[in-house]
Amino acid sequence: MIRAMWARRRWRAPTVLELGCGSAHLFFFLRRYGVPRYIGIDGNPLLLDLTPLLKGLERHFMLLNLSQEIRLSRRSTPATFDVVVSFEVLEH
Repeated sequence: MIRAMWARRRWRAPTVLELGCGSAHLFFFLRRYGVPRYIGIDGNPLLLDLTPLLKGLERHFMLLNLSQEIRLSRRSTPATFDVVVSFEVLEH
């Protein structure tokens, strides 16, 4: 929690990318602290089906084939993020 408060002071409206977002716990944590600019990426095609709390919030999540190159862009400009995180992914 202290780190989240520090980050919030450092970046007024930080953009966060989470690789391997799973059931989106970090998304809801960040929203509670006023961080709405979040993108979560996961390779599980059941992500949205298994997490009913995400209905209506699909614009914050992307399902990707993790065996292919990941390209994030807004039109022709590559997307940039202030914070990129990945928790509990490598052991899978």
